Amino acid sequence: MHEISVVHLVWAPLGLSAPREFAKSWRENRAGVDRVRLVLLFNGLESDAQRLELSREFEGIEFDELVTPRPMIDLAAYRWCVPQIEGSHALFCNSYSRALAPDWLELFDRHVNDRNGMIGATGSFETPHTAPFRLRTAWTKAFPRFPNPHLRTTGFLLAREMIEEIRWSEPKRKLPALMLESGPRSLSEQVRRTGANCVVAGRDGRAYGESDWPTSGTFRSGEQSNLVIADNRTDDYARADAALRSKLAADAWGAASTQN
Repeated sequence: MHEISVVHLVWAPLGLSAPREFAKSWRENRAGVDRVRLVLLFNGLESDAQRLELSREFEGIEFDELVTPRPMIDLAAYRWCVPQIEGSHALFCNSYSRALAPDWLELFDRHVNDRNGMIGATGSFETPHTAPFRLRTAWTKAFPRFPNPHLRTTGFLLAREMIEEIRWSEPKRKLPALMLESGPRSLSEQVRRTGANCVVAGRDGRAYGESDWPTSGTFRSGEQSNLVIADNRTDDYARADAALRSKLAADAWGAASTQN
């Protein structure tokens, strides 16, 4: 087992509901890894009183806490905190994330090896090129065309050594953050250029390579019953009717989409 810091971003403007759901999932689902430390990364705080109010949602849970010096984009906040956290590996979870299964962290940790450089809860082939015309802008051409395989950054694990090897900037705006997630020099693409794989961890214990993401039962795949970590986007799909599910799956996977 590796020493892992689980970094949960607490975006203060969301209020209490999101951290409450994450804390609930932490209590209900054992991590399955002995050497783990929860780090609450407070972002967008207005006061210390607000931090204390949010912290109360984690009563009875041992955690460290960090406060960003200013409101930051998620990926910038993650990179900012790396020098201040412990452990050989870090699993970054956004504000909407929540664990779904017992031993959920072990389901990531079991796939840590020299071949797998980045392990995510979900992946996608999506690209802005496939967005409706009204959503396309001049910067769309900066992104790879479909298929654009990348691990989504709502729940992903990296070794500290890999974090230091790749070029991970601290984006100040949404577009650079999107580029870092799914652009031509995304985190996923940089990991691949080191010779390592980007895989999705399933609840069934398997590590899914890119060609298997569409049928993995995770992001916008079937009933998403193989998800280890849920977020607001997986919730959107779960609540959607059949027509919207079909569209969302096609956006993510194209002809490889499945709802079986």
